[in-house]
Amino acid sequence: MKYLFKYNVYTLILSFPYVLIASDEMKINIIDQIKLHHARIEKDLKHFKGSIDERIITQQKNTDPQKKDTEIMTHRRIDYFLNGDLMKFDICMIPDNDARSFIVFNTKYGFAADQEPKSKLYLSSYQKDLSKENKLNERLNYYLSTICAGEYILDFKLTELLSNSIYDVTEVKEINYNNYTYMRIDLKRKSNIGVRSAWAILNYKHEWEVVESGYETDFGPQTCKIEYQDDIKDVPFPKQITRVLVSKKGNEIFRREYKFTKPEKCNASEKEFTMSAFGLPEIGSRGSTGSRMWLWLSIIGILCFVIAVFIRIRYQAAQ
Repeated sequence: MKYLFKYNVYTLILSFPYVLIASDEMKINIIDQIKLHHARIEKDLKHFKGSIDERIITQQKNTDPQKKDTEIMTHRRIDYFLNGDLMKFDICMIPDNDARSFIVFNTKYGFAADQEPKSKLYLSSYQKDLSKENKLNERLNYYLSTICAGEYILDFKLTELLSNSIYDVTEVKEINYNNYTYMRIDLKRKSNIGVRSAWAILNYKHEWEVVESGYETDFGPQTCKIEYQDDIKDVPFPKQITRVLVSKKGNEIFRREYKFTKPEKCNASEKEFTMSAFGLPEIGSRGSTGSRMWLWLSIIGILCFVIAVFIRIRYQAAQ
């Protein structure tokens, strides 16, 4: 019995490293699967059109402790049209239908245009105006992270976090979630700057889509739950998204709710991804400014030539 006990202990000690290696191999395999499937999600989703009903409910602290916090709600409708590198969004505030914002992203030609309510239209070339480029890219990422929520941990692409050396995958395990077997992945930031930890629950039986995720912020935990369209089988398209930020004391700070109409395939032509499609002045492509410059230079050159000929004729006549 004594020798049998020693044998079992030695077997356990020797087998333990192999268990760790198998676990690491499983993590690597799962991460590779997530990257493979998520690379297809955004590409496939960029060919749809539809509408999003967005409601943002923010709790404003009341200075009077005897009174409850005030709820402030922002309600708007977002009509989106996606055709690969060509994207446009029509944002309408509810109930004030006049407060509208129009955005056209034409990444095929390298420019984006935006007109906010009661402001002038401006153009951003991705190489000339970095301040406008950043602002427009932030808005683009906001809408894309909502439509492509299946590959995001809230505002962060899961594949980017997995590829980032700043984060470590601390645990990967199967869990029971709403009577389904899903995979949970936990990440931890190596430094205390920014997001300290994050997690995601994924449906590994369908494109490794994210069904719920969250991360720790300086204000408290923020979570996101996603329900998907049942009628769309090929790609994980959201039906409803609920994002909640809770303070460290357990009080809700804000809630964002997105409800999607059933999307349709977007077969819009390239002409529809222009500012004139919104009834706004057309801004043209990146090369339009250069064409106008050459036109003006040509006109100035001709005028200079005519003046030189006129002066020469007058000079010869005077002699």
